[in-house]
Amino acid sequence: MNPLIFLAAISACLQTQTPPIKPNLQEVPIPPAITLEGPEKVEISNAPITADEAARIAVAKSPVVEGVRQDANAAAGRTRQSRAGLNPSMSLSSAATQLKAIDESATTSGNRVGSLTQGIQSSLTVRLLVLDFNHARDLMRQATSFEDSAIRNITRAESDTALLAKLAFYTFAQNTQLVLVNEANVKSRQAQVDLAQARLDSGLGAPADLVQANTNLADAVQSLNIARNAALTSRISLAQTMGIDPRTPINLADTHEAQAAEQPLSKLVETALSQRPEIHQADDLIAAAKYGIGIARTTDRPSLSLSAGLSARGEEDPFRGATGLATLTLSWPISDGGLTTGRVQEAKANLRIAQAARRQTELTVIQDVSASLVQLQSAQQRVGIAQAEVKNAEESVRLSEGRYQAGLVTFIEVTAAQAALVVAQTNATNAVFAVDQARATLRRAVAD
Repeated sequence: MNPLIFLAAISACLQTQTPPIKPNLQEVPIPPAITLEGPEKVEISNAPITADEAARIAVAKSPVVEGVRQDANAAAGRTRQSRAGLNPSMSLSSAATQLKAIDESATTSGNRVGSLTQGIQSSLTVRLLVLDFNHARDLMRQATSFEDSAIRNITRAESDTALLAKLAFYTFAQNTQLVLVNEANVKSRQAQVDLAQARLDSGLGAPADLVQANTNLADAVQSLNIARNAALTSRISLAQTMGIDPRTPINLADTHEAQAAEQPLSKLVETALSQRPEIHQADDLIAAAKYGIGIARTTDRPSLSLSAGLSARGEEDPFRGATGLATLTLSWPISDGGLTTGRVQEAKANLRIAQAARRQTELTVIQDVSASLVQLQSAQQRVGIAQAEVKNAEESVRLSEGRYQAGLVTFIEVTAAQAALVVAQTNATNAVFAVDQARATLRRAVAD
């Protein structure tokens, strides 16, 4: 007898006499997504928001930005204080007095006779600085430079806060999209469980295929749970960055960062160096340091001030006996023991420190622009590759499931194809939102 015919007969006999083995498997439960109960009064509407809207909300509500604004307000107050030294000052005083004069020449029964007088005395004094070799003026100019630097810092804080809000927005959108990827994976794994069960029931599949399918489904459910938790965490982070209650529901609009016109690196660096608030802030601090040298040099210079006053005294009418007074005062510290020399040395060192900080800021800006451009170009390249991988992986899943139904391949090929599809979809999602984040980062680096 032909051995092949003999083996075929034995196989047919076994298939007819041995019923298919059904493994004792439990259905894999899908846990619900974790949610946070929202506050009674939400601070933003439930309408979908864009990344730009999230950035505006963050700038408006950020306590960091508010603190920087108040720093600038305090700097403006110090400027007004320093300017007051150049303006005339006026003071008015008035007092009611009683004067008891003792007449020692007149006595009555050995007692001195006293007479009581009373009156009102008033004085008005105006003081004006005439000359101090620009000491007070340099103080005012230095305070103005510090105020300008503080105002630049507001722009810097607003830009940084807006960028953080955009990055948090795209992270939340990315994690939300990954939840959809994992939900689709759970559905596909469930369909593969049904396919393995159907083949097992028909006697064509192996029990190990069904075990593997249920294991894959359990892993997919676990990955979905992790993705949901990551999305919830990123939503909380976005709410915190926006300065709102973390329990507030946030609905994201399906938008992406606008693409800027392509420019060479040299042009981007040139624009950044002319627009970044850090550069202008460093220039303001250099100007303040230069004024500080003038202030230090005039510490021991003479100062001349003029004061004019009007005083009056009367028992009932305070202006009955009025007198005027004008005073020209010269003040000149002849020797200060080297105090001025030390202040000048310190001021010159502060100027060199400010200049060095300006150079470091310039290098940092160039590095920010360069790194952001490279990051954007790399992310854009990954998008095309990742999208092509998704198409290939989807076709691979379709072909592997068809071949498995026809009994041409093992279930392992279906499992591997589905796993590769999830990886490709995850990579594509990450690449798309990496482009959004890179565009936002480059826009901040250029101060566009």
